[in-house]
Amino acid sequence: MSSTDTTTTASSVVTIVEADVQAIITKIANGVEIVVADFNTAAQWVAQEIPTIVTYIEQIVTFANAVGAGSNHDVATAIAAANEAVEGLNAFASAENANTSSSTTATAQAIISAYTAVKTAQSQSAAAAAAATSNAIAAT
Repeated sequence: MSSTDTTTTASSVVTIVEADVQAIITKIANGVEIVVADFNTAAQWVAQEIPTIVTYIEQIVTFANAVGAGSNHDVATAIAAANEAVEGLNAFASAENANTSSSTTATAQAIISAYTAVKTAQSQSAAAAAAATSNAIAAT
């Protein structure tokens, strides 16, 4: 696993980046058994992405309403899909907090599902922003 090390005056801080999670998923895809540290790395990355995604969705809703596209079908559909993906992320976080993923297969599936949910939420949020912008331009 690769990670980016950032040195501070007092200590070294390891930053988990998306490439680390992709490397873990590559291991899974190639049949390499993941270890607890891999799962913890992926879980930590997902956890750090959730607040950013939720904030972005909220910003898109505000933007869509500001440009008069809040009720646009494409915008509403994309926002609903993004919110559904966030529900999946919250389910992952709840399962992780309850420590219900005990088998290696369940752990691998949880990592893949969580990463997919992150990417879906991001892409659907972007789709909502694009649809809101297109709607605003068409209205002018």
